[in-house]
Amino acid sequence: MVASFSSSGNSSDQSPQSSFSTACSSLRIRPGSAIYQDVPVVCFVQQVWGLDTEKIDTISATALKLDKGSLSAYKSILMSEESFDTGLLHQPFRVMTRDLLKDICRLFPNDDPKPSTYLWDGKKRFIMSGKIHKTSRQRPRNPDLLDVYVPIFGDGLVFDPDELPRPTNAPTPTWGEIRAIFEFNKEELSCIDDVAEESEATLETENSVSPAASPTSGASAKAGAKRCRSCGTDCESIDSDGRLRKKARGETTVTHEITLATYALECLYTGNRHYVTGFFIDGVNITIWYYDRTASMHCSSFDFTTPEGIVNLGLGLFALSQCNMKHSGFDPFLHRFTSPPCGQPILPDAVTTLVKPEVDMTKLCYKFPLLGCEDRIFAVKEVLYRSPSLNGRGSFVTVINEGVVGDTLCETDYILKLSWQESTRCHEGDILARLHRAIPGWSDHLPIPIFHAKIDAADIDLPRTRIRKLLREENITDHLKALEFPDRDLHIFVTNRFKHIWEAESVGEFKRIFLDCVECHYHAWNTGKVLHRDISENNLMIYQPEIRHKDAGDAASDPLDKLEYVPLSRGILNDFDLASELGSDGASVTADQHYDFIGTFPFMAQELLRNKQSAKLELENGAEDKFQTSPEIPLRPKHHLYRYDLESFLYVLIWATTHYDLKNHIRLPSSEVPCLWNWEHPDINVDVTSKIMLILGDGGEMEQIEGSVIEGWEDVWINWVRPLLNIFEDGWIAARSASRHKLADFDFDTCGGEITFEKFMAALGEVPRGLNATTQPRFL
Repeated sequence: MVASFSSSGNSSDQSPQSSFSTACSSLRIRPGSAIYQDVPVVCFVQQVWGLDTEKIDTISATALKLDKGSLSAYKSILMSEESFDTGLLHQPFRVMTRDLLKDICRLFPNDDPKPSTYLWDGKKRFIMSGKIHKTSRQRPRNPDLLDVYVPIFGDGLVFDPDELPRPTNAPTPTWGEIRAIFEFNKEELSCIDDVAEESEATLETENSVSPAASPTSGASAKAGAKRCRSCGTDCESIDSDGRLRKKARGETTVTHEITLATYALECLYTGNRHYVTGFFIDGVNITIWYYDRTASMHCSSFDFTTPEGIVNLGLGLFALSQCNMKHSGFDPFLHRFTSPPCGQPILPDAVTTLVKPEVDMTKLCYKFPLLGCEDRIFAVKEVLYRSPSLNGRGSFVTVINEGVVGDTLCETDYILKLSWQESTRCHEGDILARLHRAIPGWSDHLPIPIFHAKIDAADIDLPRTRIRKLLREENITDHLKALEFPDRDLHIFVTNRFKHIWEAESVGEFKRIFLDCVECHYHAWNTGKVLHRDISENNLMIYQPEIRHKDAGDAASDPLDKLEYVPLSRGILNDFDLASELGSDGASVTADQHYDFIGTFPFMAQELLRNKQSAKLELENGAEDKFQTSPEIPLRPKHHLYRYDLESFLYVLIWATTHYDLKNHIRLPSSEVPCLWNWEHPDINVDVTSKIMLILGDGGEMEQIEGSVIEGWEDVWINWVRPLLNIFEDGWIAARSASRHKLADFDFDTCGGEITFEKFMAALGEVPRGLNATTQPRFL
């Protein structure tokens, strides 16, 4: 059997696309991200988990059964008129699925397949901490069942999940060890009928209820025999023919499918995998899901108590249990690494293929054989950043040491960034190479690409690329919208390690670094024709050139006392992976998607935030953004403007004066700076209003922020922030007037010439250095 989208499947009554999108903001899902719906189970197990067609045919042709006692216990719990903890469903479900999996394994005696995984059940006693948000706060997660590898204890004993009574010494897994997630609908479960005498359900007849309409798929029900746990009545759950009716998909289950997606995000957040799969169980109905950085995908929902449903469940369980690390979603480029003694070469057996997940990233290295550099490795030293978004770029940043098998490991720390970029985007390394050629006088203020490469999604052979190929080959029109979204390729970028701007030794050093970045940014845009588009506190960096030590042995313990000299630090404008290459008209020449979403939220220009809100409203319900219809605010331009980045520089300054206690080397958390809470408010309109009131208001917003300026930053506030606020006020007032009077020749790109690089530098009291950056600013 060849997997095909043409295969029949149990389609659901209502597409989950609209319901799923309602939770996009909480999961940081890009609006309109591709969702491939109702993929046949046969296609799913073949394309995602790599189950071969011969085994699929064998399993599909077998009359599989579920354990009678466990199925009866499971259904009895579901039919209870009392509310119950879904944890009660775990044990009978585990027994049913484990026995089913063993039965299928016995179908292949020559291969002797054995389950190397089992369903871990915390029985509500363990709450796994989640850490997918940008702060260090943790949110408790309580997943139902988790497919994990059978553990081997330190004494060599293998944990036996089939031991009776159930062993209680199973170690609690971490998110990085989970192969798949099994999540039960915890509230309103679909109705079911009386428990059948036989464990296997009867085949459907022409007059039986279709799978899309009933969770029992063919078994008849006595009118009023059982009450619906959802509503507590008989009439709403039984149709005129006496059959149980299934609620429209999305009425009760979407919240818990989002819970499943949240757990998938937790797994992706660890950084050791490319995709995650999971089973959503709503009573007797199961939907299998897939999540990666570009798309979500789900199978047609099926009733696992019917003959067809038992086969689907068996296919899913067997395929999951037999697939290797790559097919279960783990990153195939990660390898176990045994670091050699200092000064010794890296031996070939120091880099080995993983057979089980390793959650300690410092024991791993990256190797990219697809790039033709089989022996080049990047040993992970420290993880700096994990993306908190389910899809999108999914950036993962680590400190690494580079090496080649047969040679010694380099002691210099570099930064390795992995990100999933739209296939239409130019690589950050190529953009930087172009800038180094275009503005050589500012090369010292740009990252140097030590190594960069792109691996096409098709070369990585992710399930979504195979599914996309099938859709196109079979011309499945139901998924045309999903196919409109560009695929994403893996971008690899290695550069020097820098310090963040909040690590400046003094306000004077901060000002010098800030000016370096402002001027470098201008020349990249004006001469290099590259606009950064993501100015934030995270992308203005400090680089300290190589330091010479009097005594290298002593310097490691107390480097500052052993320096022959302290080289002058310099500002680095970092992170060009959202940068846009510009045409002669200033517009991007790259086929960017969702350009108006670009930026880091607290530092985004208010017009960009209005763009984001408008697009969000248009996507969700066609509503119109109130700011876009206000005569007081000019209409949004059609592309990202240079002055938007200047506005972001202003917000970085304000942020620094209220968050960076450089004297005590402390960066205050946002929770301690309430005057800027609105800049991170989940309602975009609140952020927009706050920034408009800061610049165009009666002074109340500014006074509140001014009262929070940290000691030592008063000079920056008075001599830099206030003058900059004035030029933006003048520019916005001019643009508002031009918009009201419909002045066709008004230059909205610069707000009538009020918001330009020259005006910005003049407000700071600085003379631009031109294309040659050898002249240092005053703050040494």
